[in-house]
Amino acid sequence: MWNRLIFLFDVPALKNDVKKFSLDELLECGRDVTIADLSPYLNSWINESTTADRFDDDRFTHLILSEKAEIERFILQNRDAFFFPMFDNYYETRSIYRMLARFNITYGYVNNAMTDLVLKAEVEDSEDYATDHTAEHYKKAFYHRIGRYIGRRKPAEFIVFGGTAGEDTHFKNCECREGYTRRVHLWTYNYEQFARTESYDNGGRPYAVFLDQYMPFHQDVVIRRGAHIDPDLYFSELREVFDHVKKEFGLDIIIAAHPRSDYRGREDYYGDAKITYGVTSELIKGADIIFSNSSGANASAVIVDKPIVLINRSATQGYAHATNLFEEYVRLLGCSAIREKEDIETIDYHHIDREAYENFWKLYVMSAPQKSEKSFWEEVLAEVDR
Repeated sequence: MWNRLIFLFDVPALKNDVKKFSLDELLECGRDVTIADLSPYLNSWINESTTADRFDDDRFTHLILSEKAEIERFILQNRDAFFFPMFDNYYETRSIYRMLARFNITYGYVNNAMTDLVLKAEVEDSEDYATDHTAEHYKKAFYHRIGRYIGRRKPAEFIVFGGTAGEDTHFKNCECREGYTRRVHLWTYNYEQFARTESYDNGGRPYAVFLDQYMPFHQDVVIRRGAHIDPDLYFSELREVFDHVKKEFGLDIIIAAHPRSDYRGREDYYGDAKITYGVTSELIKGADIIFSNSSGANASAVIVDKPIVLINRSATQGYAHATNLFEEYVRLLGCSAIREKEDIETIDYHHIDREAYENFWKLYVMSAPQKSEKSFWEEVLAEVDR
């Protein structure tokens, strides 16, 4: 049995990650868990621009490793542990994979059991990123197709899937090998969260929740993709929707702030709506209506069987990535959508497309034939200890 588990992050580990990945389940199973944040070395620009609360939980060992030599020593000294690469990138983390191979580290993938990651990959594969066709783009393309197969490789023991969509893509993109790496079909972290979450207490008052994405200010939008979203226009268009909902349905509006957001000094953007942090699952579970744009948490509407209304008005329609995700979610969920001001008065805010929800469940929520009596991590640990 592997008592020591190490999670490697290539972006800053955040306070909310314990809930996001249900890591407290591992403590309940009696395992020793270490969170190793490699972002200062692998993604310094993300590390420096992240404003959300960093990982801070004394139940776990938490390390921030900034230098290549420091990371090598850490991996070498912990060869008796089982590793989980929780990477958002592959090319940028290639040096870490070389270390895992050099020191014969045993590891597996659990980071693919996320609806937003699977859907994002599918949409990005279909987009034409003409501006990305730089020398760096071609270097990455060469590495993915040829370079990664040169030299020693250590494949993963297993890879866990939530839904069935994107399975072959993720198997190919990760360090997996047919005939060696086991495919494990379970369910998503989203599902696991709601199984363990109580509804938000709004003092008995009904409410709608908006799944904030920190859209005008998020570093992925501003830095990585170079998009400009006018914050004044963006938030004014949202407030128009919220004002109608408050008047028409008598609902409070509560903002589930993005985990990487920081609205200190920016609270007025949301008007009189309440801004909350770290309780997204609780808010979704108790809401009458869910509002969003292209948040990865959109899948939660299916899990809790609640209506979701997606908003993509003029402020964000020029941002191709978000708009493509928005349209794909509308298609997959069969939900009501607000694109123009006129839609605010005419859409059905309580519409649920049952057939679309059932299909979405199979594709993006649960690939196992049925939910077992075990938790997500109990199932994963059975694979770790094989």
